[in-house]
Amino acid sequence: MFRDHRRYAYGGLPCAYFLLCMTEVGAQNLVPNSGFEEYTSCPTVVAQIDSAAPWFNAAQDVFLGPTPDYFNACASSTPVGVPGNVFGHQPAHNGDAYAGMIVYWDFPATWFTEYIEVQLTSPMVQGQCYEFKAYVSLTSLSQFAISDLGVHFADTVVVQSSTGTNLAVVPQLDHLGGMITDTLNWVEVSGIYEAFGGERYMVIGNFRDSVSSTVMTLPWTSGGFSCYLYIDDVSVTPLSAACVPLGVGPSHSALAPGTVDVIGDGLSIRCNTIDGVRVAILDVSGRTVWRSPSVRAATVPLADLPSGLMLCVLEGANGERSCQRVVVPN
Repeated sequence: MFRDHRRYAYGGLPCAYFLLCMTEVGAQNLVPNSGFEEYTSCPTVVAQIDSAAPWFNAAQDVFLGPTPDYFNACASSTPVGVPGNVFGHQPAHNGDAYAGMIVYWDFPATWFTEYIEVQLTSPMVQGQCYEFKAYVSLTSLSQFAISDLGVHFADTVVVQSSTGTNLAVVPQLDHLGGMITDTLNWVEVSGIYEAFGGERYMVIGNFRDSVSSTVMTLPWTSGGFSCYLYIDDVSVTPLSAACVPLGVGPSHSALAPGTVDVIGDGLSIRCNTIDGVRVAILDVSGRTVWRSPSVRAATVPLADLPSGLMLCVLEGANGERSCQRVVVPN
């Protein structure tokens, strides 16, 4: 029986747990074959995600139902090669392989979506915070883009019906990466999840139906019915700091690597050292909405950020970290 891992409410705010710092515990990735490099056999046609074991198709019927795909440079003369394949052209983010799946299919009178699933190398620990991260790219043949890529963690195998309808589970991480429209580059998507304990399986895909999905029709293609994403380098890593509810945590400090304030129409980021800081801004679901590898002084337009409570994670050159809560106005 699947657990419904819904988020909590705290202090009147819809569900949310943030970190006081983001230091990883030994960078242990719980996702096996995270870059899809290992395979039981080189793929020859579409619908062979199972070749990248232990990844598998969440659908019950692999012949009549949804069929996510596996791409590898070893199959360069087939429709599932890398970098060129039947869905477009994209080198791997790292190595020679990646996966792909339909996350929105709006053929008249038909709703269809696909999921990839994997068993983690060890069960999640209750109360432990984990960072999910992956890299995705929209295929150039896609007719649509969506902002509903999500992740669901469960203690048992999650099974999709052969009809291809969306899974009737609630993703703990949702709207990862926002509206993904980049067909040239890999886009990093990430989020933070606090475990109930015992979660052993992870499912990635769009958990919304055709009505509730947030969809953009793309201007550069004609015809077609789908949004198709490549995905590579998936990781789930435990974080060292305990999860704490919103409303608890440090604000400005003389020892912090930098400060963040809303000034006028922008989010002002200032570094306390000459070396600059790494910055990640997360929303209340733990989704990264903005990041930069090096900032000394910058202003992020508020129009580029969703409104509401944000957590700004700053990391200095020597590893010092701080978190600052900022409310982005409507």
